[in-house]
Amino acid sequence: GIESIDVVKPLDGDHIGIETTVGYLRSLDTVRFDWLCHEAVTQPDALLTPQYSQSSVALVAAVRDLKQARDIGEGLYWSADGCDWAVAGGASTQRVNDVELSPVSGSLGVFVSDSDEEMGGIFRTDDAGKTWTPTAIQNNDRNFRSVRFSRGSSGSVWASAIRQSTMQA
Repeated sequence: GIESIDVVKPLDGDHIGIETTVGYLRSLDTVRFDWLCHEAVTQPDALLTPQYSQSSVALVAAVRDLKQARDIGEGLYWSADGCDWAVAGGASTQRVNDVELSPVSGSLGVFVSDSDEEMGGIFRTDDAGKTWTPTAIQNNDRNFRSVRFSRGSSGSVWASAIRQSTMQA
């Protein structure tokens, strides 16, 4: 059985998602739940739990350790139904630290990243996670850690980052 529940994410309307240590439960009506196995987006022996975000249109999954992802070097996956998963375009080699689909518009989403090979920053989607493009906020001296849409209908996004180098005053 399930030994622990990591996160419960209430979503708009009757949508709910529950991340557990061995999979993800989602419900579109709060009565029936679908089970999503982590191994759909990770290596069979992966030791980590992917991070999921769902909207009324799609579901995305972020695998923070690129070596444990189903496709090495691809840390972000997209699915319309939770069964068939595809690599999300535009996120290759990015270490996705946090991802969120908009609770207001199911097609909008953001993720934050850092990368050993490229600059990290904030990326956005307008097709529910199929493809992602970098925003103007890209830095090679910051590790972006978290991102959230603000409550309400403004569509504002809040992101946090850690600066890698010190500054002199």
